Amino acid sequence: MKLRMIYLLSTVLFFVAHVSINITCLLGSYEPKVPDCLR
Repeated sequence: MKLRMIYLLSTVLFFVAHVSINITCLLGSYEPKVPDCLR
């Protein structure tokens, strides 16, 4: 049970980090083309 909680927490943390990186990338690029970090 404890392992399952750790696994869930790490998955959520990874997802949040990925989303925040993508949002930062989108906000940091003002060009209409797709930024490099989303490829």
